[in-house]
Amino acid sequence: MNLSPQQLHYFKRELVSVSLSKELEEFKQAPLAHLIQEDSPFPFLHFFFVRLVSPFPLLKKTDNSFWTQVETFWKAYQALTKDNYSPHQQNAPLLAYKLNHLLVIFLTNMIKTTQGEEESIDIRQDLLDDLDLAELESEENYMAWIGIEAPEIKLIGVRKRSHDEFLIKVDEVVVARRYGQFRQLQKDLLLLDQDVPELPNKARDPSYGSTKDCLYREKDRISLRLFLHQIANSELAQTKVFERFLTEDPIVLTMEEEVEIEERESMDRKRAQEEKKFRLQVDKKMVELDGLLSMMKTKVMQPKGLLEVFDVIKHTKDIGQLPDELKKAIEWGRIK
Repeated sequence: MNLSPQQLHYFKRELVSVSLSKELEEFKQAPLAHLIQEDSPFPFLHFFFVRLVSPFPLLKKTDNSFWTQVETFWKAYQALTKDNYSPHQQNAPLLAYKLNHLLVIFLTNMIKTTQGEEESIDIRQDLLDDLDLAELESEENYMAWIGIEAPEIKLIGVRKRSHDEFLIKVDEVVVARRYGQFRQLQKDLLLLDQDVPELPNKARDPSYGSTKDCLYREKDRISLRLFLHQIANSELAQTKVFERFLTEDPIVLTMEEEVEIEERESMDRKRAQEEKKFRLQVDKKMVELDGLLSMMKTKVMQPKGLLEVFDVIKHTKDIGQLPDELKKAIEWGRIK
């Protein structure tokens, strides 16, 4: 395959992106030991761990028992965060988005090809200032990726009952489903396919007591919406079980319910605007970082170059004394 230098660069970048995304997804269900072992099934993640994590002074002399304890702590923390909702958790998907792009750029610059010279697109700063990078990617694809938007299936509201009901809208059909019915849906789908999304636990947070600042069971509505979207984006979407769940026993909304639904839709729009604003910041910084890594590439690719960079950080007492390129990298990492 004969590619131009520019084609080669972005083809390599896409391969790295696909491979890294696959590793990150599979690693969610894998024990930490798979990351440490020499013949790790996660070569990219293993590389980062061995080169960037384990050399840290506090971790250098640790043995496998330490990482076993870390894994135990991490699993306990994950279980805790599922049952205790914090508003800061809304940023987690975007932080993952930022970290994923950072790792892709890092790997792309480190990995060389046998074909020869590569070339990336040089975006001038004056163009960057006027460019809405959020338009460079599909808005639908991105919003689906973070679970914010799925036009076909909307979880629009919550009915207060002895067993609360979540209102689901597909086209013009609205149905009401209890949490127990979501659990039954998951069990029914497991009979058809083992690869079924995990049903989120009920959130134990202030939204159980509806206030001016917190809509009733809003966290549950958001997490169950993502659960439905995950099913809708898989082959399970074509099953009769899922179709019946979305359409059987339709209901008619009351005026009070329609008012509450509008409040929740307004909150969704605000979240989407914040997510897009944050994404725009991340994308612009990514372009800046691409140029930054190009400046550092020569040094990093030298023997022990990466370790030398970390050695500079280790022996520098104040951030202001770091080289300019490292200061910019740290500033980028502070994006909220």
